[in-house]
Amino acid sequence: MSERNNVSPEMRRHPLVVALEERLGDRLKFTTEKIAIGKLKADAIGPEGFSLRVNSPRTKTAAGTTSVMDISAGRECVVGFPSTLKLRKYLPDLHSEIDDYESVLRRAGLDISGYREKQHPSLKLEAVLEFLDELVPSLAALAGSP
Repeated sequence: MSERNNVSPEMRRHPLVVALEERLGDRLKFTTEKIAIGKLKADAIGPEGFSLRVNSPRTKTAAGTTSVMDISAGRECVVGFPSTLKLRKYLPDLHSEIDDYESVLRRAGLDISGYREKQHPSLKLEAVLEFLDELVPSLAALAGSP
């Protein structure tokens, strides 16, 4: 397993990261440490990566989180998302929240329902930014109630 690191200054300026920070406010924590229920965590594996994570009762990671969105290798045009199967496994009590998240992604052009657990289907950055105002409440809901 790769070590989790802080989001690099370069990625903190990425249009999606900036937009998430603006919309999520104090619910978004840039840290490698554990986070409280109701918060979203931003960290990375490498300097050109970004992962948005939420607490999970089923994950085996030290920080106890699972990814709900990521950008890897500095790719400006693609954002990866977990499959519905993975979300249902790692967030087992959030049925309607997962349904809402899946619905927003489907409207943005991505159906995550047919992918296997380890697959991370992706969308172009422009599509994610276009639907971000709809997506943010779903992301926040996946973090659970504080």
